[in-house]
Amino acid sequence: MLKNLAGEWGGKIGNDSYTYNAAFRMTVKQKGADLIINYVHQPMDGHTYSGEIKGVFTKGELIARGDLVYKFYGVFRWEKIKRKIVLKGKVSDDWNRIEGNSQVDGLGEQNWWAERVK
Repeated sequence: MLKNLAGEWGGKIGNDSYTYNAAFRMTVKQKGADLIINYVHQPMDGHTYSGEIKGVFTKGELIARGDLVYKFYGVFRWEKIKRKIVLKGKVSDDWNRIEGNSQVDGLGEQNWWAERVK
């Protein structure tokens, strides 16, 4: 039986013991095993990664790939750059937490976790 990951998720990217530890949120829509994820990550003030990425959910694991828009304030104006993202994660036994790693151009590979927002 296929479980549903649809809904609001919030979590962190990075590790509490390191300097880099930023919040993010994602809204997941699911049809069968296919996922559409609206993703927003703000690692610091004035810097935002956002976009819609596509993925699949199979055998308790999520994998999603796509492009994000990296928006930041440059010297005189807001700048936008396209960045690639790959999210991989495994769902907990109670289906309320996902943990894995992410690879984002410009940020490198980071651990991440997300929990359902109630």
